[in-house]
Amino acid sequence: GQTVAIQDGVVYVDGRPLDEPYVKFRNPEWQLDARIVDPGNVYILGDNRGMSMDEHRFGQTAKNRIVGGMFR
Repeated sequence: GQTVAIQDGVVYVDGRPLDEPYVKFRNPEWQLDARIVDPGNVYILGDNRGMSMDEHRFGQTAKNRIVGGMFR
């Protein structure tokens, strides 16, 4: 139910910019009008935004489609 937007390469959640010191490249051309993330979904963005194929290109992902584990 949160709102996500991207303006000039900066990601905003509920109107507040995310603190993302790990993002090395912010494409100022990235724009995403504010949208509400549907219940049961997530909005996934990679930290290599200059090369990543993520939600800013194709939309939300259902939580039950996420598969992962911890690597040691």
